[in-house]
Amino acid sequence: MLIDDLIEDGIDVMQLGKSLKGNSKYNYETVRTVFRRSFGSVNAALKSYGLFESNGIPNGLELERCCHITSDYKVVVNRYEKEHIKDIYYLSDIEFIRLISPVKDSLMQDALDCLLRDAFLEKALLPRVGDDNSMSKYIKDKYGSMFKMLDTLGLGILADNIVYQCSDCGDLEPISNFAQNKGKPYGIESKCKLCFYSSKDKDCMTINRHKRRAKEKYLPCNLIKTEYTYDQCFLTNYTEISLEHALPISIGHGGTTKGNCYPMRLDLNISKNDKHLFLWFKANKQRFELSQEKFDRLVDYLAVVNGLTSEEYREFYDWCFANPRTVDEIKRDQRHSIEIWRESSGKQFPLPAYTQTYYSTESEAVS
Repeated sequence: MLIDDLIEDGIDVMQLGKSLKGNSKYNYETVRTVFRRSFGSVNAALKSYGLFESNGIPNGLELERCCHITSDYKVVVNRYEKEHIKDIYYLSDIEFIRLISPVKDSLMQDALDCLLRDAFLEKALLPRVGDDNSMSKYIKDKYGSMFKMLDTLGLGILADNIVYQCSDCGDLEPISNFAQNKGKPYGIESKCKLCFYSSKDKDCMTINRHKRRAKEKYLPCNLIKTEYTYDQCFLTNYTEISLEHALPISIGHGGTTKGNCYPMRLDLNISKNDKHLFLWFKANKQRFELSQEKFDRLVDYLAVVNGLTSEEYREFYDWCFANPRTVDEIKRDQRHSIEIWRESSGKQFPLPAYTQTYYSTESEAVS
């Protein structure tokens, strides 16, 4: 047996890592792999051989001595103290992590108190998230975000004294100069407001806003900027435009996708609102002096991007208005509306490529 061979060769099997360091006959990783495959772990192998006996568990003070708080408010485990404790109590890495986790959480609150104290006195630099994101994780788990923490503690005034480094310009700015974003570390944007908003043009911000609306209704929201490149209204050629949904989000169909969005003059968009496109055009054609030819061109465009003929698109459009969906219904069946209509109508045609991906991140909208 491998353990017998190790003992016969004078290897201290209770401290394999140290004993096999530089050993030409045995490789530590190979030995550990053999033990894991046969017994599940090195400790389990030693226990089965009658060599490993528990020596109790370290107390809280001993575990605290393994950690220290750095000047940048991180809780760090001292590697040498860690190995010392593991050797004394015969702990595996997993057992040590289990024991040290509550201790680190307790010290994380101490680190946070240090940061707030420094912010009271002058300024405090919020550590950027790298290999160690314990501060960010602790704040998000306990409070939700940096801003919520300050509000909960009644310390909102410190938002001007706690600074963070912008990932774009590199400047140190008060966190009050960063927008909230619950998906980012600390619950705040990585870019300061100036960099964040200057990096997004009007089209990107418009697309992201409409994508959020669609996502709230569990509708497709994968439109990206390169799919919204038109610079004038389809019906009037005006360049002062807004993004219009052919099928309104309110009826539970369409979404913010290439096949359902196009540019429209603002006053026309407001007038159309969530009305039936074809009926709205018929009722407002003379009022706005709209061209039938340009409207037909719009319908042809919508039909093509949806992989349909103009007649099929009108049939599909009427079906959507006749069969509105609630959010609960959409949750139960998240197929694209075209796929559901294709099944109900018995038609056979390939689905448009954009229907394959429903949700995208906001960053994709600027691509």
